[in-house]
Amino acid sequence: MEITEVTVELTGYQQDKVRAYCSVVIDDAIVIREVKILAMENGFLVAMPNRRSAEPCVLCSARNDFNARFCCQCGQPMVGTENPPRRIYRDIVHPISAKARQQLEAVVLAAYEKELAADRERNAVADGRELRATR
Repeated sequence: MEITEVTVELTGYQQDKVRAYCSVVIDDAIVIREVKILAMENGFLVAMPNRRSAEPCVLCSARNDFNARFCCQCGQPMVGTENPPRRIYRDIVHPISAKARQQLEAVVLAAYEKELAADRERNAVADGRELRATR
């Protein structure tokens, strides 16, 4: 697997948990969009794109759309026993092996750091400050 391109879009809110959204191109053939970079207590986490899964009916356990008001199988109202209702998310795409995950994380985080540095430089130039090269 060769990661041929990574594009990073900073959220602009460096206080929020989600710091950036990325698109990753693999082997110039496959693109993965909505890869998130999350700020955690001990560093950054690369989170794969996910979606909220279907909710099971309390009565018959049939899986329903999470916005459904009535069960598609038994017709009973979708009344959750949990308050707030349980939210289950499933990855749409994810690496199979630890080696592939490490490779993906390393490339994405390097692209994120590069984009952060470029953003700081753009902001410094826009503010009229002169940048000095460090030795």
